[in-house]
Amino acid sequence: MGTLALRVAIGLGVAALVVLLDGVAGLRVDPTITVLTAVAVAVATWVVTYLEGPRTAPQWEQPMWRTRSPRFHADVRTRRLASVLSHSQPGQAFDATTLARYLAELTARRLVVSGRVTAEDPLGQADGILSPKLLAYLRSAQAERPQVLNRKTLHAHLKEIDSL
Repeated sequence: MGTLALRVAIGLGVAALVVLLDGVAGLRVDPTITVLTAVAVAVATWVVTYLEGPRTAPQWEQPMWRTRSPRFHADVRTRRLASVLSHSQPGQAFDATTLARYLAELTARRLVVSGRVTAEDPLGQADGILSPKLLAYLRSAQAERPQVLNRKTLHAHLKEIDSL
């Protein structure tokens, strides 16, 4: 109600100013109609604003200058995978067998939890569930040298595993 009173007061002030300037300019404005028009405009603008409702806050957040590593926000499995992948640069100690075994273990666990296969040899039962390329890669994890993946293939396999 405070905003309505403020708008009416502003409208009355504008109407009084118009009536005072009427004597100087000689416009011959009726003071009663001027005051009623100012009050009606003030009430109409208040009603439109009131019916519109409160405006929502902007959907952005203050940017943080010091961002932390995404590893600290992720769960344990994701942090472990990120740790394995972070050493995948040339010249760094990287074990492709560890990555392949970890992905095979993760996929098997997801298949069992979802109820698509039983706990006994889950990758052996996943012929119609997983793509042939992913299944061949996961089965090669038990070999001495698993298949080598490029970045695009690894991304596709991770996306498929994530969708389980």
